[in-house]
Amino acid sequence: MSSFRVSSKTRTSGINCISTLTKSWANLENRIKEIEKYKTVKAIFINVDLADLGNREKDSKRRAEDEASAASLATAANNGKTDYPSNLSWKHIERIRACTNIPIALKGIQRGEDVVLAAEKGISGVVLSNHGGRQLDFSRPPLEVLSEAKQMLKERGLDNKIEIYIDGGIRRGSDIVKALCLGATGVGLGRPFLYAMAGYGEEGVLKLVSLLEGEVKNNMKLLGVDNIKDLNEELIDTTTLKFRGSMVNDRLYDGVYEQLNFPSFKNEVGSIN
Repeated sequence: MSSFRVSSKTRTSGINCISTLTKSWANLENRIKEIEKYKTVKAIFINVDLADLGNREKDSKRRAEDEASAASLATAANNGKTDYPSNLSWKHIERIRACTNIPIALKGIQRGEDVVLAAEKGISGVVLSNHGGRQLDFSRPPLEVLSEAKQMLKERGLDNKIEIYIDGGIRRGSDIVKALCLGATGVGLGRPFLYAMAGYGEEGVLKLVSLLEGEVKNNMKLLGVDNIKDLNEELIDTTTLKFRGSMVNDRLYDGVYEQLNFPSFKNEVGSIN
């Protein structure tokens, strides 16, 4: 909680939320009571897809190759082992929901049926996520689950009872627009910000935000929409959303595409390499 204490004091704007894991349900309830002391917290996101770690072979190899740290070898050997409870059920979610007035969101939902159950049990939001594709192999894309979940909610009159966020595969402003058209409240991005931060620091992050904002606005204009509230599923074609066959290569695109030169990095002194 120490890092959260620091962030809660330094954050002066925006919406404060906290994402949490637990090794026991009693421990989670105690942690929620601790979180309640911070009045700036608007929601608690609980991971529900980490009963165990996926077989992350690249992570294991990378750690094993790190000769500078003997501890990394032990970490690699233990990859896939967690202390998180594997007996998560809806009775636990109901118990958590009853112990606090702070809105609860479930992160890692991958089925439309679970979104419906969450709405019925008073959960404020869900994050449709396959954990960056690093957990269960061949898990469904969040965008596909989003389309399914929104339809199921509409059929049961629960469409406005729960907020739905998605993460995974969001790389461009057009991806954000697609998610909003399908009914997402918002999207999460991980890798793009990591790339921007790793390569260019704060300037890279600010540039990424600017690029995404520009792309979203451009796509909305091309769709004839000037308000996010007017984005809807009628603006996109979902007929191939669940298509599992091989895609035909776009020869015209491949023939005229010219690869961009990789931008220069700044060295530690500040000059351009």
